[in-house]
Amino acid sequence: MSLLREKSSGLFSDRLVHEVDWSLVTGPFLDKKIPQGESVLDVIHRAIDFFKILNTFKQGETILVMSHGTFLRVLLALIFNESVEDYLLHFEYPNASYSVLCRTKDGRWHLERDALKKKEK
Repeated sequence: MSLLREKSSGLFSDRLVHEVDWSLVTGPFLDKKIPQGESVLDVIHRAIDFFKILNTFKQGETILVMSHGTFLRVLLALIFNESVEDYLLHFEYPNASYSVLCRTKDGRWHLERDALKKKEK
């Protein structure tokens, strides 16, 4: 099971929005879980595990990371100590976009190129 996979939609997978019984999804934002799916907190735990792996690479090494928007927004929020909820509710990655994340000599991360966009209302 890959750490980089998209947030599981469980029983709601392959359904249109109007076909979903949203009353089944209750609780605080981070804990809401679609039946047989994942919560945001589950994705946060995967992102933390992946970030530990990412931190084992040395400055200057090239690493290609391919994933989905939800996972990447959670990962960036964690790396830059931002609100996961804010990143998920107010930002998005356009399809097929990419960002370039670099590590400085002192071990800090910075975005050299960021495709993350503010969501339109």
